[in-house]
Amino acid sequence: MKRTTWMFLGLIAAAAVALAPDARAQHAEDAKATLAETTAALRNVESLTFKSRRYATSILKDIIDSSGEVKIYRPKGQSTTYVMATGRIKQPGAPDKQLTVTHDGKVVRWLDHKTKTLMARPMGDSKAKAELTDLGQLLPAELLAADPFAQDMKAELIERIGLEEVLGEVCEIISAGSKAGDGARIWAISQVDRLPRRMENARGTGSDRLSMICDMWEVRTDVKLSAKDFEIALPAGYTLDEKIPAQITPPADAVPPPPVELGVPVGSPAPEFSLKDATGKDVSTSSLKGSTVVLEFFGTKFAGSLSRADDMKALYDAHRGSGVKFVGLACRENDEAAPKAHWQSHAMPYPLVPQADVTLGEFRVIAFPSYYVLDARGNVAAFFQGWPGRAALDEAIKAAAKN
Repeated sequence: MKRTTWMFLGLIAAAAVALAPDARAQHAEDAKATLAETTAALRNVESLTFKSRRYATSILKDIIDSSGEVKIYRPKGQSTTYVMATGRIKQPGAPDKQLTVTHDGKVVRWLDHKTKTLMARPMGDSKAKAELTDLGQLLPAELLAADPFAQDMKAELIERIGLEEVLGEVCEIISAGSKAGDGARIWAISQVDRLPRRMENARGTGSDRLSMICDMWEVRTDVKLSAKDFEIALPAGYTLDEKIPAQITPPADAVPPPPVELGVPVGSPAPEFSLKDATGKDVSTSSLKGSTVVLEFFGTKFAGSLSRADDMKALYDAHRGSGVKFVGLACRENDEAAPKAHWQSHAMPYPLVPQADVTLGEFRVIAFPSYYVLDARGNVAAFFQGWPGRAALDEAIKAAAKN
């Protein structure tokens, strides 16, 4: 990372005072929009693997230092979530511990290397809870929570600090803490997949500042996992100690959780926004009503966005004179320079909103490019995550124009 984010804590409160109220509100909205995207991304992940390290600064620097690997699996059509962690746990006042633990939300299984035993206990068992505490050293609980950022959304001061390179990836830095600047939880969210790469709990100021940090890297969502990948084989020389009430055995036909959809459902009113385009003119959902509208969410950091300029110009030309309006919404930009240069170099013929991150949360957009087609009443006629092809987007525009 170019600079350690925990060093920002002493500056956050001062920055809040210096900013105008509107600017502070915009920073807060940008931060909440990012966390909303990350919530959607976490809920839509079926398989997730990553390497992890939890460590501390200040007086605990050489006392807390745990590392290992984590994998998570949420099978489609089931309510069960499988979790497994392997690694080394280092805690104050205790020798290093080799960790191998897995659970499915009901039963915890782990290797007790001291007694050479493969243990199995219900989640509420005291020994099982101790293993889950150790697992939590490598896996932030927010990654499994139903509402992972509820605490952060209610923070006195929540801000999008900016972009930083964290573990080799460009990440958005979101800070949620107190206005006094004496404590914050700081997230580093990858711009590529919208998943966390770092979580930091920081407390205190000056020489008393202490941070607990969990780094996550080699994050993958394309690994094909199954329940079998979460079984612990009985090692040679180990015995099995399994005490599980029959009634908590996971059912074979578990009720599936409600699906989480990206994008605003077709037929729903498009979320309201009011922004300035690159020429300073107002662009809003209300002002676009009465016309069929194409909203192009893109970012110059994403190759898939940059390669669609010719296609979008062709679609614009195909519907020129028919009353269809196109708007480009630039997202995940450091400043306005890059999207404006992209727009100018390709002679794009429709308005550009150079910084539109505030729209992403309510529009539920997490990938770039993405496209909305709105009908004349301002309702969503179609949503595409990723490039759908010129023909598919053209058909959606024509269908919306008929309504």
